[in-house]
Amino acid sequence: MEAIELVVFIGVAIIIGGLIIGFITGIDTQQIYSAMKKLFLPEEAVRYTSVDADEMAPALYKVWRECGYGQRDHEQALSLRGDTPVNKQAIFQWYTKFNLCHSIQSATYDCGNREDIEMPETITPPALLRVTCNTNTEKLVITII
Repeated sequence: MEAIELVVFIGVAIIIGGLIIGFITGIDTQQIYSAMKKLFLPEEAVRYTSVDADEMAPALYKVWRECGYGQRDHEQALSLRGDTPVNKQAIFQWYTKFNLCHSIQSATYDCGNREDIEMPETITPPALLRVTCNTNTEKLVITII
């Protein structure tokens, strides 16, 4: 038991000694904090996903979930491939079919009572899309890049 106590006391003494020496020599603690933060919480890069018309609704729903249903800022790039154009009605038909109208809604297409998605009328492939969550309006905003 004495050996464990000795190891703990030596470890604590080394930590306290390091802090005292750091304070005296003026180590930049903000830089150390930033380095540790980057180590444990890496910055999120913009993600890129390639989808076709059939995969568009599930991909948008995944982004909506990742941004906490409009509560967190989040961004993703989507590449729409294929020949079939995508519109808001087709997306909400998919959400209605899979009973997702309680979490992502559109009053215009009888899927809830609010509008959670802002997008162009029709998106014709091939297209590169930027999907962002707007926390001020709590909407999923889709723009063509």
